[in-house]
Amino acid sequence: MLEFLNKIINGFYESNFIYGAIFFIFLYQFIVLFWARNVNWKLKTLHYKGKQRVHEGETPRLGGLICFLYLFIFSLILREKIFADNLQVILACLLPMMLVTLKEDLTHDVDYKIRFLGTILSATALIIFANQSLPHVNHIIVISDLFQSPVFSFVFYSLCLMAVANGCNFIDGMNGLLGFYLLGALLSCLQLTYIVDDVFMAIPIILLIEMIILFLLVNFPWGKIFMGDSGAYLMALILGIWVINFFGTYNKISSWNACLIFFYPIAEVTYSTIRKFLQKKSPFHPDREHLHLKVYDILNTTLKKPRLSNNLTTVFLAIFWLAPPLILPWVLDSQIMIFFSICLMSFVYLALNLLIPNKNEYDPFLEKTKKNL
Repeated sequence: MLEFLNKIINGFYESNFIYGAIFFIFLYQFIVLFWARNVNWKLKTLHYKGKQRVHEGETPRLGGLICFLYLFIFSLILREKIFADNLQVILACLLPMMLVTLKEDLTHDVDYKIRFLGTILSATALIIFANQSLPHVNHIIVISDLFQSPVFSFVFYSLCLMAVANGCNFIDGMNGLLGFYLLGALLSCLQLTYIVDDVFMAIPIILLIEMIILFLLVNFPWGKIFMGDSGAYLMALILGIWVINFFGTYNKISSWNACLIFFYPIAEVTYSTIRKFLQKKSPFHPDREHLHLKVYDILNTTLKKPRLSNNLTTVFLAIFWLAPPLILPWVLDSQIMIFFSICLMSFVYLALNLLIPNKNEYDPFLEKTKKNL
């Protein structure tokens, strides 16, 4: 493993790690300065009243802008021309999504239909322009045959990118939660490149790992900046198209490993959609019934310390963001073990959702108790 990492570092060039840190610090300071002036301008972004809000004060939600500019600058200076060109193609495909989500991060007034349109345009553009080959799902009666159709595969993987993007957006907002999930997913991808000894595919993963580590330094535990919609969608789509390309290239490795890597955001989207359907709500309707918000509400009700409760929520949910890099090396070659792992994680996720009450279930009881005292 050390020899493989040394190959990656030599291919990426050690100086690029230093450049990366400098770029990130400069971009972060620029955004902080912009946000400070934004406070003086009293723009609409200072009056965000979303139901999923858990922070006091106004925190910049422009981590996605930092990441996009960071990757764009790297695409201009990297000596590996093929990789630099591929990165520029990906960033170009992501422009529709970035324009829409950045406006949402600043003004909070973009209709969900516009966000959906921008994201689906970017997702389909990635499949068309940034994809080498689509994976085939094997060993499933009837369904496996459907993947022989290019149209079905195109639609399926476009929707997969959309689902992962929305799932990552759901878990943004808690200090470190999205960042640590992304770091775990990226480490899983790095493990895959080690197994197939592909240094070229490992280089973008190393670049993203450095970027996420730098982001976490200002995001956890102090919550100085968040990814925002733009960052959550950006990272999910980039990671998603990389995974699609990897399993399309190395089809001897079960593509079901992708379900393990993306379990947490996919579980969030799936459970939330089914729950809201049963509650006769729109799937786009925001609420506080996501698992991380339920955990936070319980902790904050008990501790009365919002920031501590925020950070402890991320620690509590480590079972989901740590699982992919810890489990993947042990189940990689066994489709049965992959399926068993996904079932076990699904059971834990569902059990926690059912056992942990919503805030509106115990708030009236607490208020009544306070009055009686």
